[in-house]
Amino acid sequence: MPYSAPCQLCTKKFKTGVSLRKHFGLKHQERNLEIAPFLDESNSPCEQPKAVALIDKEMEDYLKWLGVLVERINGSLVPDHPGKWCHVDCLQVPQKYFAHLLCRLGNPMVDSVRDAPHIRQPIFKRIARRFSYKIFNEETLKLVLEEQDLLQFRPKALFRNSDEVPDISEMSAEEALAYAKARARKQDSRPTSRSYLDIGVQVKDAVQGN
Repeated sequence: MPYSAPCQLCTKKFKTGVSLRKHFGLKHQERNLEIAPFLDESNSPCEQPKAVALIDKEMEDYLKWLGVLVERINGSLVPDHPGKWCHVDCLQVPQKYFAHLLCRLGNPMVDSVRDAPHIRQPIFKRIARRFSYKIFNEETLKLVLEEQDLLQFRPKALFRNSDEVPDISEMSAEEALAYAKARARKQDSRPTSRSYLDIGVQVKDAVQGN
């Protein structure tokens, strides 16, 4: 079933919030209009996930899960991946964790809605409703991911082939000098590639289905 976001100032509908925001600016010279709820084929509003903060006693387990998410994001920077883009998947995430993550991200607007078939195990439902979000503020994402103290979030990394090497730009003057001297004695220590996390990030949630 297709879903679309209607323009509040005309009759046009758009598949994504990004295209609707561009329409606001180009057609209506408006930048601050809120996106109305997505509509289905019968023009009925689609119920969207709500941002709800966790209670204190649930935070310990949430932060452990957040540490796993950070580890997967950090691991995605390794240049062994065949393409320029990769997906970081977290399966069977408690819905309350996702609701809290939305809350900590400032309740970002939904960018698109669609019904999608499950293509990976475990298959609890044949069709799930998928909500996609786009986030463009790297600092906001960084602050949220660093609420856990299990791992340091790394938005970028340098590699020599598939081996990570230190980034001299993030060292103190003394550390950088010592590393430069050590590297001068090696023939193959220069980085060959740089990986980085490009913001916007697409966050997806599948919560309803048949």
